[in-house]
Amino acid sequence: MGFNLEALAVIVAFRGIWAIYIHSNVRLPIGPLKILIGSPELHHWHHDIERDAGNYANISPVMDKLFGTYTCPTKEPDKFGIKEDFPKNYTGQMLKPMLPKFIWTKIKSRLKT
Repeated sequence: MGFNLEALAVIVAFRGIWAIYIHSNVRLPIGPLKILIGSPELHHWHHDIERDAGNYANISPVMDKLFGTYTCPTKEPDKFGIKEDFPKNYTGQMLKPMLPKFIWTKIKSRLKT
């Protein structure tokens, strides 16, 4: 498609490092850059169990600023995760989202979820 291979490699490397950073349990202030590339204290609210907490933009908080869903409280969320019943084991977590409900219902007892 004509893309520069070196530029793509830099983008992929940055995206990978950035994903590890925003999911880390650290406070590493990056100042005004956090509005462009995000930071852990913003992204943790994306994973808050109360899904209406805000910070829905995947890559850049600019979209949350534009749509009024940006939030950056000084504390961490009380609880992370989802409210829905979800398998506790790896196999179940990989299969459930991909299978129709009636098939999942039949096999979930075999996986001991």
